[in-house]
Amino acid sequence: MELGFCWLLLAADDSEGELPANINGDDLDPRLPRLNYVQPGQYLGRQIQACLSNSFAFGGNNISIVVTRT
Repeated sequence: MELGFCWLLLAADDSEGELPANINGDDLDPRLPRLNYVQPGQYLGRQIQACLSNSFAFGGNNISIVVTRT
C-alpha cells in the first residue's frame, strides 16, 4: 500500500513538488522540542525525484524500497 502512495507521489505532474502533509501533529507536547513536520500546502520547490518506503514488522521482517523517476 505504501508503495502505491510512493507511485502516486512520483506520477503526479507537479513541478513544484507538493509534499504529503502530516495529519497527526495537532496535539503536541509543549515540553518537547518543536519538530519540522510537513504542513498542508508545503512544497519542495522542485519536482520530487525519489520516494522511500520503510516497513518494519515483528520478528525482524523489515524492508525498505526506494522508487525513483526514470
